[in-house]
Amino acid sequence: MNFTRFLAVVAAVTMFSSVASADITNAGAMPATNVLYGQDTGNIGTRLIDEDVSSNHARGSFFTLAANATGYNINTISLESNGGNNNFVGTTASLSLFIFQGTQADFDAGTGHSTGTDGGNYYVDTTVTPLVQQTKTIGLDFSTAGDWLSFTLTNPLMVGATGGDFGFFFVYEQGDSNNDDFDHREGNDQGAATFNRSSITTTDHSTSGSRALNFVVQGEAKPVPEPSAMILLGLGAVGFASRRRR
Repeated sequence: MNFTRFLAVVAAVTMFSSVASADITNAGAMPATNVLYGQDTGNIGTRLIDEDVSSNHARGSFFTLAANATGYNINTISLESNGGNNNFVGTTASLSLFIFQGTQADFDAGTGHSTGTDGGNYYVDTTVTPLVQQTKTIGLDFSTAGDWLSFTLTNPLMVGATGGDFGFFFVYEQGDSNNDDFDHREGNDQGAATFNRSSITTTDHSTSGSRALNFVVQGEAKPVPEPSAMILLGLGAVGFASRRRR
């Protein structure tokens, strides 16, 4: 096998292995595998409401990833259901997940989001760096309190070895007049290391000092490249440079 074909095979395998499930799933219990950050702070019920129904129309939180040797692949963010109006089977109700890099201060600098004036730009006047925006139809029953809704990215989000400060938020769009919110859980008993709830209204981006979401961020540290693969790639680069000089 020549080196060009070898690279093509490696690229194909890498692409295949990096594609995750595109579904919103019911994880049942709080996810416990490949957890990069998780908190289960309480069982206060709260509602994520369609922005056409409520001016307070996005909920999220922040998390920090420590520096490591290779960086991370983030693949899933989950919220805990509080039951309520969460029977979405047969509807077109959807959640949009937004992930960004930045601090709470960067997010809180935002001046809010209004559909009429801002369209789909939920980052108005923030200083964060948007990384992911995906929308998926829910289509599952989360009416049992304590179930966890898991939103898996179509492709993992790759984060560099320096780690850093990140955040996310969800936006809900109702599927019919009977499902006008997603009921989820949060608590007011957070400790010093717990990240508070963020939200977006029509007037500002803000962070609650008294509430925190129940959420889990899942992923994994990127694998360290095998020495043999690094040698092959290095030899290929040398060969390519040699051909270029001819």
